[in-house]
Amino acid sequence: MFRFKSVHQRTTNQKRDIRDFYGFITPLLIGWVVFLIGPLIYSFYLSLTRYDVLNAPVFIGFANYARLANDTRLITALQNTFFYVIVFVPLSTLLALVLAMLLHQVRWGKGLFRSIFYLPAIMPLVSTTLLFTWVFNYKYGPINLVLRFLHLTPIPWLSDVIFMKPSLIIMAMWGFGASMLIFLAGLQAIPAEYYEASAIDGASSWKQFWKITLPLLSPTTLFVVLTKVIAAFQVFTTAYMLTSGTGGPKDALMFVVLYLYNHAFKLGNFGYGSAIAWMLAIIIAIFTIVSLRVSDRYVYYELSSQDTKS
Repeated sequence: MFRFKSVHQRTTNQKRDIRDFYGFITPLLIGWVVFLIGPLIYSFYLSLTRYDVLNAPVFIGFANYARLANDTRLITALQNTFFYVIVFVPLSTLLALVLAMLLHQVRWGKGLFRSIFYLPAIMPLVSTTLLFTWVFNYKYGPINLVLRFLHLTPIPWLSDVIFMKPSLIIMAMWGFGASMLIFLAGLQAIPAEYYEASAIDGASSWKQFWKITLPLLSPTTLFVVLTKVIAAFQVFTTAYMLTSGTGGPKDALMFVVLYLYNHAFKLGNFGYGSAIAWMLAIIIAIFTIVSLRVSDRYVYYELSSQDTKS
Protein backbone atom coordinates (compact mmCIF):
# COMPACT_ATOMS: atom_id res chain seq x y z
CA MET A 1 0.00 0.00 0.00
CA PHE A 2 1.09 3.55 -0.73
CA ARG A 3 1.25 6.01 2.13
CA PHE A 4 0.69 9.60 1.11
CA LYS A 5 2.27 12.38 3.11
CA SER A 6 0.05 15.13 4.42
CA VAL A 7 0.44 18.71 3.24
CA HIS A 8 1.96 19.61 6.61
CA GLN A 9 4.57 16.83 6.30
CA ARG A 10 5.50 17.89 2.76
CA THR A 11 5.83 21.51 3.85
CA THR A 12 8.01 20.51 6.81
CA ASN A 13 10.24 18.37 4.58
CA GLN A 14 10.57 21.17 2.04
CA LYS A 15 11.56 23.64 4.75
CA ARG A 16 14.13 21.18 6.08
CA ASP A 17 15.54 20.61 2.58
CA ILE A 18 15.78 24.35 1.99
CA ARG A 19 17.46 24.84 5.37
CA ASP A 20 19.95 22.07 4.63
CA PHE A 21 20.62 23.48 1.16
CA TYR A 22 21.48 26.94 2.49
CA GLY A 23 23.46 25.38 5.33
CA PHE A 24 25.69 23.51 2.87
CA ILE A 25 26.06 26.39 0.42
CA THR A 26 26.66 29.16 2.98
CA PRO A 27 30.41 28.44 3.49
CA LEU A 28 30.92 28.56 -0.28
CA LEU A 29 28.99 31.82 -0.58
CA ILE A 30 30.94 33.37 2.28
CA GLY A 31 34.25 32.35 0.71
CA TRP A 32 33.07 33.60 -2.70
CA VAL A 33 32.11 36.99 -1.29
CA VAL A 34 35.13 37.39 0.99
CA PHE A 35 37.83 36.15 -1.39
CA LEU A 36 36.42 37.10 -4.81
CA ILE A 37 33.59 39.63 -4.91
CA GLY A 38 34.91 41.71 -2.01
CA PRO A 39 38.44 42.11 -3.39
CA LEU A 40 37.05 42.86 -6.86
CA ILE A 41 34.88 45.68 -5.55
CA TYR A 42 37.67 47.03 -3.36
CA SER A 43 40.22 46.93 -6.20
CA PHE A 44 37.84 48.89 -8.44
CA TYR A 45 37.43 51.45 -5.67
CA LEU A 46 41.22 51.69 -5.31
CA SER A 47 41.52 52.26 -9.08
CA LEU A 48 39.55 55.48 -8.54
CA THR A 49 41.89 56.70 -5.82
CA ARG A 50 45.46 57.72 -5.09
CA TYR A 51 46.60 55.23 -2.48
CA ASP A 52 50.05 54.31 -1.14
CA VAL A 53 49.10 52.15 1.90
CA LEU A 54 50.69 54.63 4.32
CA ASN A 55 47.96 57.23 3.81
CA ALA A 56 44.20 57.00 3.40
CA PRO A 57 42.90 56.64 -0.18
CA VAL A 58 42.19 59.94 -1.92
CA PHE A 59 39.36 59.77 -4.45
CA ILE A 60 40.47 61.11 -7.86
CA GLY A 61 37.78 59.69 -10.13
CA PHE A 62 38.93 58.23 -13.45
CA ALA A 63 42.29 60.03 -13.46
CA ASN A 64 44.18 56.73 -13.24
CA TYR A 65 42.35 55.40 -16.29
CA ALA A 66 43.05 58.60 -18.22
CA ARG A 67 46.72 58.16 -17.36
CA LEU A 68 46.77 54.71 -18.97
CA ALA A 69 46.47 56.11 -22.49
CA ASN A 70 49.54 58.34 -22.07
CA ASP A 71 51.79 55.81 -20.35
CA THR A 72 54.38 54.87 -23.00
CA ARG A 73 55.92 52.17 -20.82
CA LEU A 74 52.51 50.57 -20.36
CA ILE A 75 52.07 50.58 -24.15
CA THR A 76 55.38 48.74 -24.44
CA ALA A 77 54.21 46.23 -21.83
CA LEU A 78 50.98 45.72 -23.79
CA GLN A 79 52.91 45.16 -27.02
CA ASN A 80 55.16 42.59 -25.33
CA THR A 81 52.17 40.85 -23.78
CA PHE A 82 50.25 40.64 -27.06
CA PHE A 83 53.36 39.38 -28.85
CA TYR A 84 53.76 36.68 -26.20
CA VAL A 85 50.10 35.65 -26.48
CA ILE A 86 50.06 35.62 -30.28
CA VAL A 87 53.22 33.51 -30.57
CA PHE A 88 53.03 31.29 -27.49
CA VAL A 89 49.39 30.16 -27.67
CA PRO A 90 49.40 28.76 -31.25
CA LEU A 91 52.82 27.13 -30.89
CA SER A 92 52.11 25.50 -27.53
CA THR A 93 48.65 24.37 -28.67
CA LEU A 94 50.07 22.83 -31.84
CA LEU A 95 52.84 21.08 -29.89
CA ALA A 96 50.35 19.67 -27.38
CA LEU A 97 48.06 18.44 -30.17
CA VAL A 98 50.86 16.76 -32.15
CA LEU A 99 52.23 14.96 -29.11
CA ALA A 100 48.73 13.93 -28.03
CA MET A 101 48.11 12.39 -31.44
CA LEU A 102 51.44 10.56 -31.33
CA LEU A 103 50.73 9.32 -27.82
CA HIS A 104 47.25 8.25 -28.92
CA GLN A 105 48.87 5.86 -31.42
CA VAL A 106 51.12 4.24 -28.79
CA ARG A 107 50.02 0.71 -27.88
CA TRP A 108 52.65 -0.13 -25.27
CA GLY A 109 53.77 2.00 -22.35
CA LYS A 110 51.18 4.72 -22.90
CA GLY A 111 50.95 5.43 -19.17
CA LEU A 112 54.73 5.75 -18.90
CA PHE A 113 55.01 8.20 -21.80
CA ARG A 114 52.02 10.12 -20.50
CA SER A 115 53.71 10.56 -17.13
CA ILE A 116 57.03 11.58 -18.70
CA PHE A 117 55.42 14.25 -20.87
CA TYR A 118 53.25 15.51 -18.02
CA LEU A 119 56.05 15.86 -15.45
CA PRO A 120 57.29 19.28 -16.69
CA ALA A 121 53.76 20.69 -16.27
CA ILE A 122 53.78 20.01 -12.52
CA MET A 123 57.28 21.38 -11.95
CA PRO A 124 57.28 24.68 -10.02
CA LEU A 125 57.69 27.59 -12.41
CA VAL A 126 60.61 28.90 -10.37
CA SER A 127 62.46 25.60 -10.80
CA THR A 128 61.75 25.58 -14.53
CA THR A 129 63.07 29.12 -14.88
CA LEU A 130 66.28 28.26 -13.00
CA LEU A 131 66.73 25.19 -15.19
CA PHE A 132 66.41 27.17 -18.42
CA THR A 133 68.62 29.93 -17.06
CA TRP A 134 71.38 27.30 -17.08
CA VAL A 135 70.28 25.88 -20.46
CA PHE A 136 70.43 29.36 -22.06
CA ASN A 137 73.61 30.44 -20.27
CA TYR A 138 75.91 32.18 -22.70
CA LYS A 139 79.15 30.54 -21.52
CA TYR A 140 78.16 27.20 -20.03
CA GLY A 141 74.69 26.48 -21.42
CA PRO A 142 74.38 23.23 -23.42
CA ILE A 143 72.80 25.00 -26.39
CA ASN A 144 75.72 27.38 -26.84
CA LEU A 145 78.20 24.57 -26.17
CA VAL A 146 76.69 22.70 -29.12
CA LEU A 147 76.87 25.85 -31.26
CA ARG A 148 80.54 26.29 -30.37
CA PHE A 149 81.19 22.64 -31.18
CA LEU A 150 79.66 23.26 -34.62
CA HIS A 151 81.84 26.38 -34.98
CA LEU A 152 78.80 28.64 -34.85
CA THR A 153 78.45 31.90 -32.96
CA PRO A 154 76.91 31.49 -29.48
CA ILE A 155 73.61 33.29 -28.93
CA PRO A 156 73.03 35.63 -25.96
CA TRP A 157 69.60 34.16 -25.25
CA LEU A 158 68.89 36.01 -22.01
CA SER A 159 70.67 39.31 -22.61
CA ASP A 160 69.92 40.27 -26.21
CA VAL A 161 66.65 42.11 -26.86
CA ILE A 162 65.96 40.05 -29.98
CA PHE A 163 66.25 36.65 -28.27
CA MET A 164 64.80 37.37 -24.82
CA LYS A 165 61.11 36.94 -25.71
CA PRO A 166 61.69 33.80 -27.83
CA SER A 167 63.66 32.33 -24.91
CA LEU A 168 60.78 33.09 -22.57
CA ILE A 169 58.31 31.45 -24.96
CA ILE A 170 60.46 28.31 -25.17
CA MET A 171 60.51 28.15 -21.36
CA ALA A 172 56.73 28.47 -21.22
CA MET A 173 56.20 25.76 -23.84
CA TRP A 174 58.02 23.33 -21.54
CA GLY A 175 54.76 22.92 -19.62
CA PHE A 176 52.72 21.58 -22.54
CA GLY A 177 51.84 18.37 -20.68
CA ALA A 178 48.53 19.54 -19.21
CA SER A 179 47.17 20.58 -22.61
CA MET A 180 48.49 17.39 -24.14
CA LEU A 181 46.48 15.28 -21.68
CA ILE A 182 43.33 17.29 -22.43
CA PHE A 183 43.80 16.72 -26.16
CA LEU A 184 44.48 13.04 -25.51
CA ALA A 185 41.21 12.74 -23.61
CA GLY A 186 39.42 14.43 -26.52
CA LEU A 187 41.00 12.03 -29.02
CA GLN A 188 39.99 9.01 -26.97
CA ALA A 189 36.39 10.27 -26.90
CA ILE A 190 36.10 10.23 -30.71
CA PRO A 191 34.23 7.05 -31.78
CA ALA A 192 36.43 4.66 -33.77
CA GLU A 193 33.48 3.94 -36.06
CA TYR A 194 33.97 7.29 -37.78
CA TYR A 195 37.50 6.38 -38.83
CA GLU A 196 36.47 2.86 -39.89
CA ALA A 197 33.64 4.18 -42.05
CA SER A 198 35.87 6.79 -43.68
CA ALA A 199 38.59 4.20 -44.32
CA ILE A 200 36.05 2.03 -46.12
CA ASP A 201 35.18 5.05 -48.28
CA GLY A 202 38.85 5.43 -49.15
CA ALA A 203 39.69 8.46 -47.02
CA SER A 204 43.40 8.97 -46.34
CA SER A 205 44.82 9.60 -42.88
CA TRP A 206 45.31 13.28 -43.74
CA LYS A 207 41.69 13.63 -44.84
CA GLN A 208 40.50 11.84 -41.69
CA PHE A 209 42.46 14.37 -39.63
CA TRP A 210 40.85 17.38 -41.34
CA LYS A 211 37.34 15.98 -41.67
CA ILE A 212 36.96 13.96 -38.45
CA THR A 213 39.66 14.66 -35.87
CA LEU A 214 39.81 18.45 -36.02
CA PRO A 215 36.02 19.05 -36.09
CA LEU A 216 35.38 16.66 -33.19
CA LEU A 217 38.31 18.13 -31.27
CA SER A 218 37.10 21.70 -31.75
CA PRO A 219 35.43 22.00 -28.30
CA THR A 220 38.62 20.71 -26.68
CA THR A 221 40.72 23.07 -28.77
CA LEU A 222 38.54 26.02 -27.77
CA PHE A 223 38.95 25.18 -24.09
CA VAL A 224 42.72 24.77 -24.41
CA VAL A 225 43.15 28.00 -26.37
CA LEU A 226 41.00 30.06 -24.00
CA THR A 227 42.79 28.82 -20.89
CA LYS A 228 46.18 29.37 -22.50
CA VAL A 229 45.29 32.89 -23.58
CA ILE A 230 44.04 33.83 -20.11
CA ALA A 231 47.23 32.46 -18.56
CA ALA A 232 49.46 34.07 -21.20
CA PHE A 233 48.02 37.52 -20.58
CA GLN A 234 49.08 37.11 -16.95
CA VAL A 235 52.70 36.08 -17.55
CA PHE A 236 54.80 37.29 -14.64
CA THR A 237 57.01 34.87 -12.71
CA THR A 238 59.52 34.00 -15.44
CA ALA A 239 59.92 37.60 -16.59
CA TYR A 240 60.36 38.76 -13.00
CA MET A 241 63.06 36.16 -12.27
CA LEU A 242 64.99 36.78 -15.48
CA THR A 243 65.09 40.56 -15.07
CA SER A 244 64.68 41.02 -11.28
CA GLY A 245 61.50 42.92 -12.04
CA THR A 246 63.13 45.58 -14.22
CA GLY A 247 61.81 44.25 -17.53
CA GLY A 248 65.29 43.81 -18.99
CA PRO A 249 67.11 45.98 -21.54
CA LYS A 250 64.74 48.25 -23.46
CA ASP A 251 61.86 46.67 -21.47
CA ALA A 252 62.12 43.56 -23.64
CA LEU A 253 60.42 41.46 -20.94
CA MET A 254 58.18 44.12 -19.44
CA PHE A 255 54.71 42.59 -19.41
CA VAL A 256 51.46 44.06 -18.11
CA VAL A 257 51.35 42.09 -14.85
CA LEU A 258 55.02 42.83 -14.15
CA TYR A 259 54.38 46.53 -14.78
CA LEU A 260 51.35 46.34 -12.49
CA TYR A 261 53.47 44.69 -9.79
CA ASN A 262 56.16 47.39 -10.01
CA HIS A 263 53.64 50.20 -9.61
CA ALA A 264 51.66 48.57 -6.83
CA PHE A 265 54.29 46.83 -4.72
CA LYS A 266 57.54 48.60 -5.55
CA LEU A 267 56.37 52.17 -6.02
CA GLY A 268 53.40 51.85 -3.63
CA ASN A 269 50.96 53.27 -6.19
CA PHE A 270 48.10 50.86 -5.55
CA GLY A 271 45.52 53.08 -7.21
CA TYR A 272 47.28 53.10 -10.57
CA GLY A 273 48.16 49.43 -10.21
CA SER A 274 44.48 48.59 -9.68
CA ALA A 275 43.58 50.56 -12.80
CA ILE A 276 46.10 48.51 -14.80
CA ALA A 277 44.63 45.30 -13.35
CA TRP A 278 41.11 46.30 -14.40
CA MET A 279 42.34 47.24 -17.86
CA LEU A 280 43.89 43.78 -18.22
CA ALA A 281 40.73 42.11 -16.89
CA ILE A 282 38.63 43.97 -19.47
CA ILE A 283 40.99 42.94 -22.29
CA ILE A 284 40.79 39.28 -21.25
CA ALA A 285 36.99 39.48 -20.89
CA ILE A 286 36.61 41.03 -24.36
CA PHE A 287 38.81 38.37 -25.94
CA THR A 288 36.91 35.59 -24.17
CA ILE A 289 33.50 36.92 -25.19
CA VAL A 290 34.55 37.43 -28.81
CA SER A 291 36.09 33.95 -28.95
CA LEU A 292 32.93 32.35 -27.62
CA ARG A 293 30.80 34.29 -30.10
CA VAL A 294 33.00 33.36 -33.05
CA SER A 295 33.28 29.75 -31.90
CA ASP A 296 29.61 29.14 -32.81
CA ARG A 297 30.72 29.00 -36.44
CA TYR A 298 33.75 26.75 -36.01
CA VAL A 299 33.14 24.56 -32.96
CA TYR A 300 31.29 21.31 -33.57
CA TYR A 301 29.39 19.75 -30.70
CA GLU A 302 28.39 16.18 -31.41
CA LEU A 303 24.69 15.56 -30.86
CA SER A 304 23.57 12.75 -28.63
CA SER A 305 21.13 10.09 -29.81
CA GLN A 306 18.28 11.76 -27.93
CA ASP A 307 19.03 15.09 -29.63
CA THR A 308 19.03 13.50 -33.07
CA LYS A 309 15.70 11.80 -32.41
CA SER A 310 14.12 15.04 -31.32
